[in-house]
Amino acid sequence: MRLVIELRCILFPLIILEMFLLDWKIIEQPKQRGMRFRYKCEGRSAGSTPGEKSNDTTKAHPAIKVHNYNGPLRVRVSLVTKNPPHKPHPHELVGKDCKHGYYEADLQERRVHSFQNLGIQCVKKEDVAEAVSCRLQTQNNPFNIPEANVWEEEFDLNALRLCFQASITLPTGELCPLEPVVLAPSSVTAVRAVSLWGNSTVTELLRNCGSSLKMYAKQKQLI
Repeated sequence: MRLVIELRCILFPLIILEMFLLDWKIIEQPKQRGMRFRYKCEGRSAGSTPGEKSNDTTKAHPAIKVHNYNGPLRVRVSLVTKNPPHKPHPHELVGKDCKHGYYEADLQERRVHSFQNLGIQCVKKEDVAEAVSCRLQTQNNPFNIPEANVWEEEFDLNALRLCFQASITLPTGELCPLEPVVLAPSSVTAVRAVSLWGNSTVTELLRNCGSSLKMYAKQKQLI
């Protein structure tokens, strides 16, 4: 018993010191413009969030680097509003390890982690209230904004920020949360499902259909 107490007396100051020395930085910000995402009703993949260094030949994704810490790290990524106070955003993250609109995973002693499967799915204006209520119910509120303040202003559906939260594990097994980090704002352009017949002229349809339609027309003329 005495040995256990002595070990705790040694370990806890070291853990506290490590918490103060621990530093984690965003080494790859998300692309701020030109990001296009889809609505859930379209039934297609939301894709992934590109990093600011992404181009036609090189793919990059948001990434973090941890300094002065070698233990397990639990990371949560969520979406918040562009302007402070950063409220939960109605759009949601989808992909591997995502649920209720946020991403969460345990990173085992990895100093650098790139988030390659973070897709952003857009929410329609009429579904905003339901989406935000879900964020509050699942405690997806990184800055603990009071519920009354969450509804004070309309949500900007065209801009958002990624918010990173990290927690380290204490010897007791408890999670100790660190201060959340908000990334640079991103502009969101949703890709809507477009009906070909409802939004195209006859000329465009003839051009898109190509030789098959032309052959059909010739056959009709010969009859």
